[in-house]
Amino acid sequence: MRFFRNWLLPILFAGLGALLGLIVIGLAGFSMVQTIDGSPVVGGSIPSEQVGTIINQGKKIGSFIDFYGVALPGEPFYWTLGIIAVLAFIGYRIGSRFRIGCGRIGP
Repeated sequence: MRFFRNWLLPILFAGLGALLGLIVIGLAGFSMVQTIDGSPVVGGSIPSEQVGTIINQGKKIGSFIDFYGVALPGEPFYWTLGIIAVLAFIGYRIGSRFRIGCGRIGP
C-alpha cells in the first residue's frame, strides 16, 4: 500500500499531466505562425523554394505560438516543452498529496 501511494500515484498523475499537456498542444486554438520580418505569412507556411529568396533579400524568418488569439513570445519549441513539463509537474504535485509517512514515533 505504501509503494502504491508514495511512488505509483505520483508517477501516474505526472503521466496524466503530461498527457493533458499533449492534449492542450493538440487543440485547435494552439498553432504555430511563421513570420517574415515579424509579420505573419499569408497561407500559414513559407514554401521551401522561397526560403532562399527571402534570406537573400535580408529578411528574417521567425515563428511564434498563437494560443486562441494570444501571441506567446519566445521560441515555439520551448513553449511546447514548457506546457508539457508544467502540467506533468502539477500532476506530480497532485499525486504526491496522497503520500503517507513512514510511521515513526518519537524524536
